[in-house]
Parts: sequence; C-alpha cells; structure tokens
Amino acid sequence: MTSTPVALMITAGMEGEQAIEKGGQGIFTSALIRGLEGGADLNHDGYITAGELASFVRPEVSVDSGYRQTPMAGTIRGHGEVVLVIPPATGPAPTPRLD
Repeated sequence: MTSTPVALMITAGMEGEQAIEKGGQGIFTSALIRGLEGGADLNHDGYITAGELASFVRPEVSVDSGYRQTPMAGTIRGHGEVVLVIPPATGPAPTPRLD
C-alpha cells in the first residue's frame, strides 16, 4: 500500500467486447458488487485492495460470459496499491447522508 497518489482503472471488458447483461444487470457490475461485499478479499485480511478486486472480477466475468468479456485492470499514474474497503470497527458502515 502507498501514501502517494496512484490512479488505477478496471474496465468491464477489452476493446471491441460488448458488456453482457444477465437478469437486467451487467455481469461486470454484479461481479464488482460481489467483490466489494467481501468476495475479493482474496488473502482474508479484512481489506479489499484494487488489485484483489481486479483479480476477483476478471475470472468471474470471463467465465460467466463464456469468455466473451474479459475485464482489464492497470495503473494509469503512479505505483502502489489502493485500499478500497476497510472493515468497520464495529457493525456495518454508516450510511452517508445526502442532504
């Protein structure tokens, strides 16, 4: 992990691939949500990093699409890892207020 700026990206598929939907939702979106809900904590340390999320999403989407959609991930700027989800101290994270 790093304390310096880093920009990462995860795409739903490679150039020329169409995003596939099942049940009214994109399979990439579904995999992303499952990953952020804990499936992407590949080393079971309670944190989800961008690298773990990408490593989780890619095979999930590839298999679910019959290998017609392959998510890609990479660094746009900088180097290091980004923590996307940190476990809450107690109970679920509070819902942000939108007022």
